[in-house]
Amino acid sequence: MTTTPGPARADHDGDRGGDMPRGAPTGAPRGGPGPPEYGYDTLIGSYGPQGPTGEPRRVRRARAALAVTLLTTFAVISWLTYDAVDQRLRLGMHEQLEAILDANVRVARTWLQGRQTMARDLADSAPIVEAATMVLRADGAADQESAFAARMSALRQAGAFEHYFLVSADGIVLESSAPSTLGRDLSTHPAIEGLAHAESTSTGPVPPVFAVPEEAPLRRYVLAAARLPTRPGSALLLSFDPRRLARQFGEGTWGETGEVYAFNRDGLMLTESRFTADVVRAGLLPEGIDHTALQLRLVDPGGPADARDGGARPPADRPLTLMAREATSGRSGSNVEGYRNYLGREVVGAWTWLEDYDIGVAAEVSASDAFASTLMVRKAALLLVALMLIATIGFALLGQWTLRLRRQSLLVSRRLDRLARSLQPLSAAMETDPAAVLFVNDRLRVVYANPAAARLLKTSRSLEGAHVTDVFAELSPELREALIDGQDTVVAQGEDGVGDTLLVSMRELTIEGRLHALYMLRPVTQELRRQEVEHWKKLIRVLSHELNNSLAPITSLVSSARTLAASTDRREQLDRIFTTISERTQHLLTFLESYRSVARLPRPTRQDVDWGHFIEGIRAQIEVQLEGELPTRPGYFDPAQMERVLLNLLKNAHEAGGPAREVRLRVVDEGDGTRVDVMDRGTGMSSAVLEQATLPFYSTKRTGTGVGLALAREIVEAHRGRLTLANREGGGLIASAWLPSRQEPRLTTTL
Repeated sequence: MTTTPGPARADHDGDRGGDMPRGAPTGAPRGGPGPPEYGYDTLIGSYGPQGPTGEPRRVRRARAALAVTLLTTFAVISWLTYDAVDQRLRLGMHEQLEAILDANVRVARTWLQGRQTMARDLADSAPIVEAATMVLRADGAADQESAFAARMSALRQAGAFEHYFLVSADGIVLESSAPSTLGRDLSTHPAIEGLAHAESTSTGPVPPVFAVPEEAPLRRYVLAAARLPTRPGSALLLSFDPRRLARQFGEGTWGETGEVYAFNRDGLMLTESRFTADVVRAGLLPEGIDHTALQLRLVDPGGPADARDGGARPPADRPLTLMAREATSGRSGSNVEGYRNYLGREVVGAWTWLEDYDIGVAAEVSASDAFASTLMVRKAALLLVALMLIATIGFALLGQWTLRLRRQSLLVSRRLDRLARSLQPLSAAMETDPAAVLFVNDRLRVVYANPAAARLLKTSRSLEGAHVTDVFAELSPELREALIDGQDTVVAQGEDGVGDTLLVSMRELTIEGRLHALYMLRPVTQELRRQEVEHWKKLIRVLSHELNNSLAPITSLVSSARTLAASTDRREQLDRIFTTISERTQHLLTFLESYRSVARLPRPTRQDVDWGHFIEGIRAQIEVQLEGELPTRPGYFDPAQMERVLLNLLKNAHEAGGPAREVRLRVVDEGDGTRVDVMDRGTGMSSAVLEQATLPFYSTKRTGTGVGLALAREIVEAHRGRLTLANREGGGLIASAWLPSRQEPRLTTTL
């Protein structure tokens, strides 16, 4: 026997029946009890709550707890590892910021100390000292003044300093490159006061203590002073442009957003900002100042300056930035978590306070730029942690899957063994069944054919493995058409009634995702002949009854007519007799015509039909109320035959004894088909009448033929539909004709 992919019998676990090998036994073994039971309980009933391997629940729970513990431990270790990497990256950022700050502080100290050294060297220079001494002694002599001024002016023009001041022991300016400062008292200036304890001093960038009309009012100066050895208390004071210091800062910044700047104890900028244009555009400068950041106070503006675009200035009472608050309090430090700077941007930075110069220095960079260098490392660390976590979960799932596969394989093995024994009776039944069975796969190859197939198809060739089109090509046209059509059909083989009559049916099955077709050809010759005899007997009884009811009155009336024919004064009675004979004869002809219509019913020619147009044609012939909306999807039926069905049903509804306005028609789209309901409010039917109403020749009407509902059922069933009758709640009857939608067989469409 060929391998038989039988119907996919699945239990709750989704197991499917397997193929039977060739040579499988065709019946239960003799002398043995055979398979004890069949069905779902037999296949899985022996497996209790412990599972097929008998593994205790506590073991499964312990394994699950261990898996959860391992995953939790790994998650904690991964997080600690990532946190350690993050902390190390932040420490590296802190060290980098500190290095930038230290380098700039060294540059600042070197430059400031160089200005102080210059002042001390000039104060120790013999020509300068000699000329300054003459000015101090002469107290205004023109020629000595000119000698000192000439020497200092030459140095000034060479760019060594901005201005010079010769200060007496009383702190009075005796000689200066700025004439408007002559005679000014500088005894309380920090640079002069510092000379009481040192040979020379210098300051950070500070505002001038006296007006220099030639200079911008917002200029800062770095001042350096040195004592003159010839006159105790006298001093040489030099001023320097701090922009040179700012240029030194600019050499040691971080990227495009890095900045190093100096500020005083009040939080005022002492060096020009690298982003002065942004400061001006954001309106962060005091009133009346729109070109320099030297009057900018380092306060937190409350938001990014890029979003302000010239908006209202921040209130004067805004607090200093985090960096400025820490530095002006005399504390050095750094912040790599992020804070807002004077532009409102998120930055990281380091700062320090130089007590000897009374200034603060800060190095800052945008947080996004600072973290950009570590972003790849962070991503790599996160990716590594994620991969390790995925690998751990994968191994855990693989272990679980392996254990589950082992249990399922054991379960499937046991079930297949039981299934093989369960299929033995089915195999025997198919081998001995007189019906032909053909099982065709999705490649249109016959994978199984029982012995009856070769006999009924009258072929000596081996059907298994053959292409189904080759098999069908050898069949009669009627049988081939029925097989390809895929509908349940009765086909007579041979001519003049010689040969078998077959009931042909086809069903499509999906097994393991592949489409198969099961063809069955069952001989129904004897059964049809028995039914045919019964129908003939019933037909003869009905015909005899109808003919007797019609011919007996006609015979009697003819006899009466002969008697009355001799009398010429009985013409009216003769007319009534002939009229009655004509009516009975017409009734008999109508009765016979109705039977002819059943015998001549052709196969339906189904097509797509628009419901709106079809129903309008029905309503034009008979009165009916439409209930609900018509489906938008076309129907699939023979319009001429279905019109006959609906007219018969509507005629019966009008004759049911209810009001004509209560006769209603409803069409409902049910997805896989369409239901047409004809409803009335008549007397309805008893249960006994409902069971026989659609049988041929059965009628409860005095003049009925019993053909109307039988013909309607034949037409609907020829469409592979069904006709049902039921009493309505509240009285009346509902006749429902269900018609399938257009569904072409998927496998046979290629034949």
